Amino acid sequence: MFMDKIINQVLKENSIGIWKLDGNQLYGDECFLKLIGVSKETDAQACLKFHLSHVHPEDQEQFSEYVRKLSEERTEIVYRFLHPEKGVMMIRCSGKKMEDGTIAGIHQDISDIVRLEKDKILETYLAETNEKLRNQNVAQNDYYKEILDELPCGVFAYTVKEHKIVHLNKRALDMFHIDSLEKAQCKMRSIFEKFEYPDSTTNERLIALRKYDNSVDFEVIINPKETYEVHALAKSKVFMNPDHERIIITVFLDISNMVMLKKALEQAEEGSAAKSAFLFNMSHDLRTPLNAIIGFSELMKSHWDDAKVSRNYLEKIDESSQYLLSLINNILEMSKIESGKEELKEKPWDIYTSCDNLLQFFEPDIRQKNQTLNYSVNIQHNMILTDSLKIREIYVNLMSNAIKYTDAGGTISFSLEEIEREKGLSDYKVIIQDTGIGISKDYLPHIFENFSRQKTSSESGVIGTGLGMPIVKKLVELMHGTISIESEEGKGTTVIVNLPHRYIIEKEEVDVADDKEIDLTGKHILLVEDNDLNAEIAQTLLEDKGIKVTWAKDGLEAVMMVKENTMDCFDCILMDIQMPRMNGFEACKVIRSLPDDRNKLPIIALTANAFEEDRKDCLDAGMSEHVSKPIEIQSLLQTIESV
Repeated sequence: MFMDKIINQVLKENSIGIWKLDGNQLYGDECFLKLIGVSKETDAQACLKFHLSHVHPEDQEQFSEYVRKLSEERTEIVYRFLHPEKGVMMIRCSGKKMEDGTIAGIHQDISDIVRLEKDKILETYLAETNEKLRNQNVAQNDYYKEILDELPCGVFAYTVKEHKIVHLNKRALDMFHIDSLEKAQCKMRSIFEKFEYPDSTTNERLIALRKYDNSVDFEVIINPKETYEVHALAKSKVFMNPDHERIIITVFLDISNMVMLKKALEQAEEGSAAKSAFLFNMSHDLRTPLNAIIGFSELMKSHWDDAKVSRNYLEKIDESSQYLLSLINNILEMSKIESGKEELKEKPWDIYTSCDNLLQFFEPDIRQKNQTLNYSVNIQHNMILTDSLKIREIYVNLMSNAIKYTDAGGTISFSLEEIEREKGLSDYKVIIQDTGIGISKDYLPHIFENFSRQKTSSESGVIGTGLGMPIVKKLVELMHGTISIESEEGKGTTVIVNLPHRYIIEKEEVDVADDKEIDLTGKHILLVEDNDLNAEIAQTLLEDKGIKVTWAKDGLEAVMMVKENTMDCFDCILMDIQMPRMNGFEACKVIRSLPDDRNKLPIIALTANAFEEDRKDCLDAGMSEHVSKPIEIQSLLQTIESV
């Protein structure tokens, strides 16, 4: 029969052996006998004895369990076989109990597959079988189908002229994501439309296959970009059936897991390289201001008596400290954004007034460098809904860069324009232009990469963290906006930021920081802090503002002080979180459980845990507010007053 010819051809080309176990007698086709290394003349009992004795010693126990299970269910094993000539071979063996009580299956040498290196394309292997596994009374077509369905490969056969499917085994149906042979026949054209070939020459070679009786090896992606996408290695070959019809048989080997593992390995290697680069840059960037702080601190010890020199050193220490804090904040913010934990907190905001205040904030820097500032506004709606902190950060960063990288006497332009999309929604476009040092063509594509710096900026003595622009870009994207940069080295830079905002037609109250002097003189604060240095700094800053401070070294001591004093003793508690004996959360819980009005004492978390989720944890624990370290005294005073 024609199917016999197909099966025999597949077996011949792919060295897959068929075996049958009947009691203590092992029968096999020519391919099986060759694979285990015995001659055709070997009798069935000797064949079984030879096979069992050549299973690798370390796999004997596993193989014995496999043989035991064969009498109960279809079972598969991969084990090592000691071939008398070829040495150690990796064998995949699959079998099942037949209706006549015998056990039959396939024996496949997979040594070459196991040895494949991770960066090499897998060699194609074909697998089909021709040993009779069922009684002669079983329908021949069902017999062939059962054999082919046992194979780990997808088998697809169809006529060249009419595209009529001759056979599609179960594995191929799974790969094509089709339920049945009938549906596959109806979708014959769409099956090929869902093939994608990584090699551009594959389609041309497959077309040529229809004209010439040869074979084609190729790689294919089946159902690309779908959740059920399959990467496979395939081989197509032309056969002639007894009716002189030309048949194309294609065998597919699913390598999706190997492709995924390779991608995972590449991503891990990229991640490792990025981590190394990050640590290298971190080491350098942190050491620079730390060296200055330590160095000028040592110099101050030798110049205590010279107030002018000491003041100069203090200014440089302060400058380096601010730079170090800025770097750490940038790193933390970048980490937060990339982890997906950054969220927008939209509130009404007056964009016109805030941009005007922003430019006034930069006036001293512009005046110091004798620069010219051009400012233009063309908007119809001042009040918008936005995250004011993030939008300020974007504009402050870009203006800082423009001033920093523009020489004395240069010009900086800031323009704000509103472009209405629809009623209630507008694009607010800010253009910041300078006549500074510009950006080279080589560096411009890398400007949004972490820790990247233009060589000329370091040569000009301008210091930057290399994180400002990446943060700006990620914040712009978080706000669903766009940012573009045009620049020419030596001529200046233009940055265009376009952010969509919903505007408010009826003017609403906007939260604006109150710049008035806050007077908390006479207030009594319980400061809970385990670090002596941090406690001294906080206590001194607060006492300078006329506030009375009582210090508790941990949560347990704070709870005792609250219990031992009257209800009106303390006006507020500043609570660190990570402390010995009793942490801030535990102390807050105890205070909130007190039976009198002391359980209503305002408790402000004063902690180095600065993320939004840290603030949420503090509020969920019962605290009134959250302030992050290092202390900004004006912000702390505003928070104390608000609670």
